[in-house]
Amino acid sequence: MKNLVFCDVDGTIIDNLRGMFKPSPLTQYAFQAMLPESIPFIASGRSKCMLDKNLMALNPRGFVCANGAYAEYDGQVVYEKHFALADLEDIAAFCIKNDINYYFEDQYRIYSLNIHNDLHLAFNNAWQIDDIYVEEDYHDKNIQIIMLACKDEAGCKLVKDKFGGRFDVRHHHGFTSLDINLIGNNKADGIKHIMEYLKVDVSHTYAFGDGLNDIEMLSMVGHGIAMENAFDEVKAVAKELTDDVLNDGFYKGLLRHGLIDAKL
Repeated sequence: MKNLVFCDVDGTIIDNLRGMFKPSPLTQYAFQAMLPESIPFIASGRSKCMLDKNLMALNPRGFVCANGAYAEYDGQVVYEKHFALADLEDIAAFCIKNDINYYFEDQYRIYSLNIHNDLHLAFNNAWQIDDIYVEEDYHDKNIQIIMLACKDEAGCKLVKDKFGGRFDVRHHHGFTSLDINLIGNNKADGIKHIMEYLKVDVSHTYAFGDGLNDIEMLSMVGHGIAMENAFDEVKAVAKELTDDVLNDGFYKGLLRHGLIDAKL
């Protein structure tokens, strides 16, 4: 039975907040060295369109994106779930009333309220992928995850007060922005659909992560591995720790489990 390896992006193989904008040479090596005995996946809160050329160049065999609302293997969509139109309209109206930028995401584009104001420009500067943002109608799109960008923490509190409980609202660490997910959608949910599709037992599953949206994933797989730079809550549920993303923790974790050979 092959192994499935699920790898978070931000804080696990790159770290924009600390100036690491592309995967290291050892991470690039690791993705290819796993094959064919192990199958590498990217498992991210990002939609697929937010994975830049440096991440796509890793050539993963599959994706679990939008915090588990979308799962793909070898180009085949295995699972997807999207927001009801009435919910999108409600969120859009709330954002317009409270001067909050919305970003409605499918796997191809991000449909935004305003991509020209200062709030968007500051937000996009952190992500460096402005070509995927469009001011287009979202009504006929299958939106799988939503980001909201606020001017300040007070705006974030408004969002949590309004939509917390109805949706899974997750604050982006270090930013005045949030993800809104459908209740029950998380990376573990997407991974379960991949496991069922490929008929792989949980004992043959590995996951690497650092963020709060990795907790369900690391708890569910057979080998949940937290980065040294992970939040304490993430380390608490992980089966083991590996080194910091800046010190090639992903590569070292794979090496420890014998999933790759050391790069000479």
